[in-house]
Amino acid sequence: MNYEVKKLKSTDTIKVVKKIGDKIDEVAIMLPVSEIQGFRTEKKSGRTGQTRIVYITDMGEYIDETRTEQTMRLFENIEGFVRVGRGSMADVTKIDEIDEKVYEIYFDKNKKSFVEIAAVHLTNVKKMLQKLRNNKK
Repeated sequence: MNYEVKKLKSTDTIKVVKKIGDKIDEVAIMLPVSEIQGFRTEKKSGRTGQTRIVYITDMGEYIDETRTEQTMRLFENIEGFVRVGRGSMADVTKIDEIDEKVYEIYFDKNKKSFVEIAAVHLTNVKKMLQKLRNNKK
């Protein structure tokens, strides 16, 4: 796939985690680019030759190295998003269909865009989807 490279604007945001001394926060945030005063690189601890970017703001330092769990915690705060498996989330408002036989959630009629759903989350997601569809009627 070819993706168009867009220029970053001061109104854009980037996904980061707050740096607290040598540790990083457990929750990712969307940092407005306009808040960034500058950035530098630093060596990653325990990894020879690898570096990461440290963004400097009035609110402290942030790094753009985020783990899956941090990203999921960020998306849990967005209305409609729900955990559907280990490392997977779905926006209930964008679900087209759930195939319970193969445990997949489809976002389009052609069944090309999908995420897998764990059996433990199936009942909850189905209830949320049914409630949403009943409210639209």
